[in-house]
Amino acid sequence: MPRVPILPENRTAGDAERVPTLKFTTKGECQRILCLETVIVEGKRVVAPVQVWVHTFKAPKIMDGQPLQKLRDSKDPSKGMEWDLDFIGESLCLGDSETMRGKGSDPANCLSCRANKDYPEFVPPPKMYFCMNVLRYVIQAGKTWNVARPFQANVVPWKLTEKRFNKLIEISQELANGTVQVFTGQTVAKDLSLVDLRLGPCEDTGYQKYEIAVAEGIAVARSSEQIQSYVIKNIWTQENRASEKQLEEAVARRQVNQTYLQADIDRCLDQWRTAKRGGTPSTESYGPLNGASGQDVSAGLADLLDEAESAPAPPSEDPFSVPQSDTHTASSQEPSGAAEPVLPPEPGELEAAAGPGGLDMFAPEPDQPAAVAPDTPTAPDLLSAPDAVPSAAPGAESFDALLDSIENPA
Repeated sequence: MPRVPILPENRTAGDAERVPTLKFTTKGECQRILCLETVIVEGKRVVAPVQVWVHTFKAPKIMDGQPLQKLRDSKDPSKGMEWDLDFIGESLCLGDSETMRGKGSDPANCLSCRANKDYPEFVPPPKMYFCMNVLRYVIQAGKTWNVARPFQANVVPWKLTEKRFNKLIEISQELANGTVQVFTGQTVAKDLSLVDLRLGPCEDTGYQKYEIAVAEGIAVARSSEQIQSYVIKNIWTQENRASEKQLEEAVARRQVNQTYLQADIDRCLDQWRTAKRGGTPSTESYGPLNGASGQDVSAGLADLLDEAESAPAPPSEDPFSVPQSDTHTASSQEPSGAAEPVLPPEPGELEAAAGPGGLDMFAPEPDQPAAVAPDTPTAPDLLSAPDAVPSAAPGAESFDALLDSIENPA
């Protein structure tokens, strides 16, 4: 094999577009974020993440030619056994987006969708995920959501399951109809992009299990004109935000090489066939997309199903019953963008917000150290300034107008 020089032009495409996502790394950890990626719907701003579908391939583990099983519940053996599933791989669905939204599958354009259509017992349908850039604050140490001082934040992609996406819909509806009231100065927030979200405390880092709730008061990044301007110009920048393609790649790889996709499908089906036959290895191949060459994918389906019926029943009615988790690719301690935040002006140049929904509620408790993220530069204190002039928290219009003017210059 030839040698490959370690040069930028030889960087592999698989990792070049991937960026770290928001992730909890310790049990009990808390995070505080603000969702700012919005679109206009019927004259109103609505938070809008990117939508993707992901295929995941799992099959019973095979050792010495025999399929492995495990207790369904290690604490209660009476619940019986289930297949010990081997994670083979996952990739973004290659189906047409409009077709996927309407039908949830596109066998004509995606080899993985076609495998699910032909072998639904062994290849599950794609799962829906969402991803968007969020502003993540550096918060005080401990189980708290109070913003640390000096003020620091970065931009990171946030991967959402369908369940978490629906939770955000519930929160948005509660804000809109007044079920949850968050006062922003003299008004009540009606928009998810006006309030911070409290994530955690994390209950399980492996499954990324945590709760989502609305923080009190206006979003810290919107709480004063000075902080709004600083965040937009120096943190919430195009360079720091992941592109739509990068957001998709943050969820899963886009495997466009049909050979690799076919290899994963063949391995998945082979291990399932071996498990169903009680340990007899299989040599069949699924075949390429659209039947360009190789075996007809439908020819072996009847035989496969006959074998499944004649073989001993698996210990679980649902072979895919192992708990699913949010799989993230990297630690959340690293900013997602390429550019480091620029240090803000000196404290004397800024004013602090006060009054209802202001920043006084985020003052640290006495003798409580602030948590500083690695490689995040410290900055002059934006949350307080000597001789600050009290002012009402500004409305969303000034922030959104400034955001539009920066992102869409005349």
